[in-house]
Amino acid sequence: MKWTLKRVFIAWFVFMVVILAFTMPESRPIDLDEVSFHTTESSELYFKNVRSFFYEIWDDPKSGFVHYRIKSRNGDSLVPSINFMILNNWRFDEAYVMAEGNGALSTLEGLTLSIVTPEDSSTFTFDRFTNYEHWMTAGRVYMALRDDRSRFWLSGPQGNALGREALKIYTESEERKSLRKTLGDYFKLVGKIYCRGNLKMPGKRMYVCRINSSAMLSIANFLMSLSPYQHQWTTIQFTSIHTEVAGSTFMNGLPSKK
Repeated sequence: MKWTLKRVFIAWFVFMVVILAFTMPESRPIDLDEVSFHTTESSELYFKNVRSFFYEIWDDPKSGFVHYRIKSRNGDSLVPSINFMILNNWRFDEAYVMAEGNGALSTLEGLTLSIVTPEDSSTFTFDRFTNYEHWMTAGRVYMALRDDRSRFWLSGPQGNALGREALKIYTESEERKSLRKTLGDYFKLVGKIYCRGNLKMPGKRMYVCRINSSAMLSIANFLMSLSPYQHQWTTIQFTSIHTEVAGSTFMNGLPSKK
């Protein structure tokens, strides 16, 4: 009877974890204070086996980098805009992100991207950008895209390719969605998006991620393996192994005792 009640509690507990995980905001902030290009084996496997399907892929034989451009990107050849490309340097377990013009721009050199959000504003002038500067620009754009009220302008010197002083970009919801996917995929690849936090209960703690049914089974199996005589619950941690189900991004949880 005692073990039956514990099973009921475990089932309820797992159900509540899943509900919390699915109702957490999908767009998550990233830490811009520390730039990272490093990828892990699990993040690379996830991106290659799941997310790369949504990208056009080109393996550059000279640099050895694999170029990924999302298929849903802005391909307009008349109205300028900025896309982002992912470069995977798999030989050194690194990945980079690079801003590039759409079909209406032959180069971004000399142009300035202005970002205005309800909280702050920032500008980036493209002038022989390094990997670090591309990373910071992508990070600011991703953070701004989390708020629909954010606005973006592209400007340049007199007589530039824009043909005007300033042009508002990222005005269409589909383009913003495409950019969020690209930048979200990149920052997951380099480990800047991961478990959101922890769920605290009396005497227990659990790190909460977006999880799928496989993760739920992993949690349930682990909890069921706990001794019925154990009064203190251990910390359950989750590693960053990703999966995608029905078009929604989740993070698979692999529990381990501590």
